[in-house]
Amino acid sequence: MAGPIPKEITRLENLESLVLGSNNFTGSIPKEIGNLKKLRKLILSKCNLSGTIPWSIGGLKSLQEFDISDNNFNSELSASIGELGNLTVLVAMRAKLIGSIPKELGNCKKLTHLRLSFNAFTGCMPKELAGLEAIVRFEVEGNNLSGHIADWIQNWGNVVSIRLGNNKFNGSIPPGICQANSLQSLDLNFNNLTGSIKETFMRCRNLTQLNLQGNHFHGEIPEYLAELPLTILQLRYNNFTGVLPAKLFNSSTILEIDLSYNKLTGCIPESIGELRGLQRLRMSSNCLEGPIPPAIGALKNLNEICLDGNRLSGNIPQELFNCRNLVKLNLSSNNLNGTISRSISQLTSLTGLVLSHNQLSGSIPAEICGGFTNPSHPESEYVQYHGLLDLSYNRLTDRIPPGIKNCVILEELHLQVNLLNESIPVELAELKNLMTVDLSFRPVRLGLFGLFSANEVFFSHTKSASSTFSHGL
Repeated sequence: MAGPIPKEITRLENLESLVLGSNNFTGSIPKEIGNLKKLRKLILSKCNLSGTIPWSIGGLKSLQEFDISDNNFNSELSASIGELGNLTVLVAMRAKLIGSIPKELGNCKKLTHLRLSFNAFTGCMPKELAGLEAIVRFEVEGNNLSGHIADWIQNWGNVVSIRLGNNKFNGSIPPGICQANSLQSLDLNFNNLTGSIKETFMRCRNLTQLNLQGNHFHGEIPEYLAELPLTILQLRYNNFTGVLPAKLFNSSTILEIDLSYNKLTGCIPESIGELRGLQRLRMSSNCLEGPIPPAIGALKNLNEICLDGNRLSGNIPQELFNCRNLVKLNLSSNNLNGTISRSISQLTSLTGLVLSHNQLSGSIPAEICGGFTNPSHPESEYVQYHGLLDLSYNRLTDRIPPGIKNCVILEELHLQVNLLNESIPVELAELKNLMTVDLSFRPVRLGLFGLFSANEVFFSHTKSASSTFSHGL
């Protein structure tokens, strides 16, 4: 439907549900909307609406569910919404709302779901929201809110999910954040929060998802986190120090750990093999040292391993190739040595392999293609850089194996700064998806480039693609 919302619709005085979502209306919400005194449900999401939200919206005393998401209002959220005493669900995500969150929302005592994410709200969260004791989901991420996270948040005894990420909150996390025993998901990512979390979440006995990435938290990662039913733990881009808490790797519930971009030291404990359900392991850009423990091979559900940017040494353990569900493996920028095992052929789901900036030697195994041979790989949240093979900046010798032609989904090939010899194999010409080839700083004989359809072929020093394949993309 197109054009303005017809005012005539507001004459339907007995109307209880009005769902107009996903249309291409023009103009604003008609001010006569307040005539629909019996309306309980009003859905105006994805309607291309603009202008102000009329004050008359406060006349809908029976309204329980109100959704104005994905519109283009460029105006404030009307304070008259505070007169909707029966409202239980307010959804106004991506609605281009500006100004402050109206304090009058605190009058909507029956609100269980308040979702105001990805707008341009400014200022602090009004203290009047403390009275929303029925709230179950509170979401305001992706705004420009500032100030401290108020301690009155502990009044929300029924809250299950709090999402405050991508704002400008500062200070420490209030100690009463876990007052609600029902809290399951807490997202505070990318703010300016500080302090230690030594005891902060100790009482969050039902917490399953914790996202603190992109703040300034410091101190050690506490071992009590292993006692919580966490499935997702995201702590990257902070200032955590100390060794990895061995107890953390005894968790029976965790599916994803991201501790990247901190200042963690010491070795990866053997107890990592106890995380049998783990799907994502990200500990990039720390100061971890010692070998990769063979116990990592017990993690049969792993889709992704990112240990790049540390000081790990020794061989790539043979047991790692038992992780046959791996889609993404990044061990770049360490001190790993030894050869690349032919057992890499067991990683038949692999579509991204980065081993650059190590001290690996020997020849490139003919089995290097692994999962790159399968053009029917389904896209997934784990395939974030499709078809990347980067073995650059090592001490690899001998020739590029002719079997490279089997890497049919390969888009980027980086072998620069090795000790490879012989000619470039003609088989590379069969890789029709190849967009970038970097073979610079290697003693080769040229002369096959009439065969290539690749967009870029480098023979001088270039930046490795492993940075593009960082764990966070």
